[in-house]
Amino acid sequence: MRFNPPDNSDPRWDETTRQAIERKVDEAMALAPRLEIDSTAGPLSHEERRVVLRASFNEFVKGASLDHLMTAPPALLEQFSVMALVKDHNIKGELVQLIRVFMMAYADPELNEAARQALASLEASVTAQILKKGPPSWGKFLAMPGSPSARPVGPTR
Repeated sequence: MRFNPPDNSDPRWDETTRQAIERKVDEAMALAPRLEIDSTAGPLSHEERRVVLRASFNEFVKGASLDHLMTAPPALLEQFSVMALVKDHNIKGELVQLIRVFMMAYADPELNEAARQALASLEASVTAQILKKGPPSWGKFLAMPGSPSARPVGPTR
């Protein structure tokens, strides 16, 4: 079994998974690119951009999940992918490290509250910095249900 095909897909994925990822690539392709991988080389061609997005979104699914890919705004996914490429960071590795480190802190009774506070602080700081630039096209993603900054609506028990 080959685990590093050119598009970074996983040979264990079924056709439904591949089609879902391709739909997300199509969503991103319908938008104007917001960042460039190499400003000296100019923008990617349409096909080069599709190849990069497909490989990056496949890596994203490996590091997080198909559900996370499908619920994330395509513009944000593309920006995340481009930044990882520009910085020469592994998309899957970054996501796995983020999840693993938070899980380690959250699972420790002595660090649990500090982990939640650190996450809420990071989210608030990032949200404030992003909103200083003006509302992003993916602004609804800033306060996802379940995030530390999400506030319940209506009565709570």
